[in-house]
Amino acid sequence: MSGSRARAVGHSVDHAVRWLAEQPGEVERTRQRAMAHDWSWERTARQTARLYERVVSGG
Repeated sequence: MSGSRARAVGHSVDHAVRWLAEQPGEVERTRQRAMAHDWSWERTARQTARLYERVVSGG
């Protein structure tokens, strides 16, 4: 990893750690939103099929 990328990763980690410590309520709300989202392969497959159908139909 280049020095600039390593610094960017370090900055992102520092930012995340501060956010976790300073915004516990927001962290919990974000966690709840993420857990409520449908991350299943079934949903992804349906979306992909719809996209392919639009591409094939030209619309």
